[in-house]
Amino acid sequence: MGRSPRAVGTEYLLVIDGNAVSHTSATEARPPAALTQGPHTWSVEAINGGGLTSTTKPATVFVDTVPPTVAYTLSGKRRVGTELHVYVKYTDAPPGLPARDGSGVSLVTVNWGDGSKCTITRGKYHAYRRTGRYRLTITVTDKAGNRTKQTQTVQIKPKPKPKPHKKKKKK
Repeated sequence: MGRSPRAVGTEYLLVIDGNAVSHTSATEARPPAALTQGPHTWSVEAINGGGLTSTTKPATVFVDTVPPTVAYTLSGKRRVGTELHVYVKYTDAPPGLPARDGSGVSLVTVNWGDGSKCTITRGKYHAYRRTGRYRLTITVTDKAGNRTKQTQTVQIKPKPKPKPHKKKKKK
């Protein structure tokens, strides 16, 4: 199968954000430079050999190539059976640009490294059942599929042994 037929002498004008950026007789075009972060509108105007024009309805394309930023805190005693608390702060606002130029965060997951995984909004508690070293991984994914991972090795120690009871001396 060949290319789809088109009128002889048809020209196309690619319009992005209200500006004509490419004029071609080909049925495909690229912007001359990469689009910046955020939403953009685009349309195509076709001009046939007789000078008649037809323009598509404007469509929106959203550019998001910047992964989200993530920071977290882990608190609690790192002992078997004791709950640790992870609290995650994140944003998908590209540095130096308005927040609307990011697609927004779609998913925040915590992999505790012991086979336990969960989806969270901000924070979560978890208690390890065994001593050992575990790789804690926090992954934040934005709506464009960009991901940021933060990892930390967590050393879990055994429960402390109970202190011996001192007997009181009789007088």
